[in-house]
Amino acid sequence: MAPAYVLIALVIAAGVVGIWWAWERAAWELLAYVVIAGLGCALFLAVSSPWVAGKTLAMASPAALAAALGGCAASLAHKRVVEAAVAALAIAAAVLWSNTLQHHDVLLAPRGQLHELETIGHDFAGQGPALMTTYEPYGVRHFLRRLDPEGASELRRRFDYLTNGTLLSKGESADIDRIRLDGLLVYRTLVLRRGPAASRPPSAYGLVWRGRYYEVWQRPQGAPRILQHLPLGSPNQAAGVPRCADVLRLGSLGGTLVTATRPQAISLGYPPARGEPALTVRVPESGEYTAWLGGDWRGLASISVDGRSVGAKRHELNWPGLYTDLGSARLPAGEHLVRIRYRTGGWRPGSGGTPYSFGPAALSLVDSREPVTRSSPRDARSLCGRALDWVEAVR
Repeated sequence: MAPAYVLIALVIAAGVVGIWWAWERAAWELLAYVVIAGLGCALFLAVSSPWVAGKTLAMASPAALAAALGGCAASLAHKRVVEAAVAALAIAAAVLWSNTLQHHDVLLAPRGQLHELETIGHDFAGQGPALMTTYEPYGVRHFLRRLDPEGASELRRRFDYLTNGTLLSKGESADIDRIRLDGLLVYRTLVLRRGPAASRPPSAYGLVWRGRYYEVWQRPQGAPRILQHLPLGSPNQAAGVPRCADVLRLGSLGGTLVTATRPQAISLGYPPARGEPALTVRVPESGEYTAWLGGDWRGLASISVDGRSVGAKRHELNWPGLYTDLGSARLPAGEHLVRIRYRTGGWRPGSGGTPYSFGPAALSLVDSREPVTRSSPRDARSLCGRALDWVEAVR
């Protein structure tokens, strides 16, 4: 901070000279600009929040620079060419330096995510009400505004209770399986974030749109009535093994048993903020696999398998627990060497700074997400011991 303090002192000293010179010359324009900007800034600093105060300081700062450059002009008018040139160059260099620092550490808006929400808001306008289970204020407050949208933790008018009876706090996200069924079925449209452990919505919903970040599910008219929905899995895996007693109980309700499956998410752990860790993972079956990276990062992040790049993405903002699809590649069953590379720095905007929540990374088998399996209640016992996303009794 030492150079910054020296430059601040230089601007103050040159500004005092500039104001004095303007007073002597009756140049009231500069004086009026500095006084109005200074008083307005002081007023807002006294009564406003830090957010507004920061914006006020930014808006008032050109007045200080104008006064300082006025001081340089005064020195030049008094034949002090060297002093005027040194002060003007120092001030100009300081402006460029601070702009470079801001350029390097800026947080760039996640344009890809917001563009998908804009597309969904346009293509599905009027097909609400809609629910987002991830926290995204710009989604529910702006891009999806024509879908009668709500967020499970943002812009909420209905009570979207979780299966444990609680509500999400502002800023939190939840898998669709954590939302209680009676509250969920109120919504015709679901806008869900993709991820390696994301559950399929209940059988009443069908997939109608998919992007890199989001999926859109809709409940058609005349969908079978769900008697009971048994969510399974965990925050790290969409599928779990149900207790046989729970499956048999659902079978005793009558109707049809409906199940959904999800592939196993292969965890790659949390990558370091720098470096290129390598690890050996075992792929259970051959197929197309997606590489996922969670959290946010500023530089260029990439994942490769056996020396072949699966995908890469530069500068991504996510809330903790949300993932970005880096790309997909076909992998044979067996062991593979996976490398996660993260490079920071460079001239690009936002390439500096420390990630807020970097990772974890994962691989998952690409699946259609849409089909469900229907079984007779007589076959309920055959579902015991199987890894399932959820089990439902429908009629």
